[in-house]
Amino acid sequence: MSESVDFARLIREGDSIAWGTAAAEPVALLAMLDAQMERLPRASVLLGLGLGKHPDPKKLAARMHVRALGGAGTNKAYQDLGALDVLPVHYSALPHLVARGEVPVDVVLLQLSGSIGNPSLALMIDHVHAAVPKARVVVAE
Repeated sequence: MSESVDFARLIREGDSIAWGTAAAEPVALLAMLDAQMERLPRASVLLGLGLGKHPDPKKLAARMHVRALGGAGTNKAYQDLGALDVLPVHYSALPHLVARGEVPVDVVLLQLSGSIGNPSLALMIDHVHAAVPKARVVVAE
């Protein structure tokens, strides 16, 4: 991804941000988000299972309210910082809660697969998939 995204122009105060998880993490977008963290408005993030090195947990926790279903993967770092707000729901219920707007997501960051002109959410089968049609902003790599 050669272009930079200005997240400060896309994210509004109080927004909820979510991104693809595990093998579907949008690595380049998360690195950009991390690099711009100090310029971003206060918001919240809804984490799934993270495996990558971005965003930096200390930087994100200082700027955002961090919500997740638990402390697995890179979420443990937020738990260790005392910054993890655990949602008391079953993982299988989260896509339905997001789709109904009970767990809002305003900004979605995605990793797409497939050919140009025919992108696919092939790896994305969790709550972020349900957030795409409801989100105000969707950014994909």
